[in-house]
Amino acid sequence: EAGAAWMDGDVLVIQACTQAPIMDRDDTALVLGLPEQKVRVIPAATGGGFGAKLDISLQPLIGLVALKTGRPARMIYTRSESMATTTKRHPSDMTGRVGAEADGKITTHNRVLTMLRPVFKLAKVEDPTKEFEKLPEQPKEEWFSLEDLAKIWIALDDPETKAHPMTVLAIRLAMLTLKRGGEVASAQTNEVKENLWHIPSSRMKGKRPEVVPLSKPALDIIDTTMNHHLRRSDCMDYIFSSRTKSNQPIERNAMSRAFPRARRLVGLGDHAGSLHSLRHSGATILASRGTSPYVVSALLSHSLSSAGVSQVTSRYNMYDLLEERRAALAIWGDLLMSEIERQKCLQPQNSEAA
Repeated sequence: EAGAAWMDGDVLVIQACTQAPIMDRDDTALVLGLPEQKVRVIPAATGGGFGAKLDISLQPLIGLVALKTGRPARMIYTRSESMATTTKRHPSDMTGRVGAEADGKITTHNRVLTMLRPVFKLAKVEDPTKEFEKLPEQPKEEWFSLEDLAKIWIALDDPETKAHPMTVLAIRLAMLTLKRGGEVASAQTNEVKENLWHIPSSRMKGKRPEVVPLSKPALDIIDTTMNHHLRRSDCMDYIFSSRTKSNQPIERNAMSRAFPRARRLVGLGDHAGSLHSLRHSGATILASRGTSPYVVSALLSHSLSSAGVSQVTSRYNMYDLLEERRAALAIWGDLLMSEIERQKCLQPQNSEAA
């Protein structure tokens, strides 16, 4: 929140961050007793607003200095000045619910502190939560065993997941490639060439392009998707077509909603794992079976420094481990498909036992 003011002949010119320059002009003219045509407001970069920059703040102050002195004036609010003088949310009464476990321990205690403390720090005011300490937490499991993943794969076909076939296939491709949900959901048909998936830098979290080797099960998923009878004919640019929008991919959130439903169907309701945990799980299982940490890091699109290589070395090493990643994903695909078949064979026995 900052601004500058100067006289241009008999017109007062003010440049400041605002969401409503016309309103600012009218209000500033009213405060300074000037005709509206004698005040000009030029918007500067707004930054975060959310309605807080609809009203005047420093405009009349710097305008008054320019009027009285005939010289340019400027002002920059400190954070404390901003909090003390600018518009805030309207006063309101808020209610909330706090969850507790059977032994009385408040489960949301730490989450509330985590959310509130940055607010008070940003405002540079006394933090009333500092007298409260975070409670010890028992970490929940966030990665899945190979057996868990196979069961989830099968459960995705259950109608109770409420998942469209395109969403199901996208989750399965994420399992097989260990790519992030957003990277999979927005995959484009022209990115797949033979048995390689070329993801541009614009769609990668690290803003670096990546070539993903596709195992046979992954290629089968893509072929199934492209020939699926529910695929929209007006959406050929994306591998996983939207159910409702023309020439648009599925939403990543659709995958995030379907995954926990499938997880709960196989008895993993208390498990903390999410769609993103597919990456943890694949990395953990491959590492436990002897895959090099360098290859695992490359599969996850992480820098080699995460595998113990110095940052300088990882910066200079341009070798992309393509063939090593291809071999690792082939092993991963075989492991997963074998376990899925095993679980399918066990299902009739489980039904009879029940």
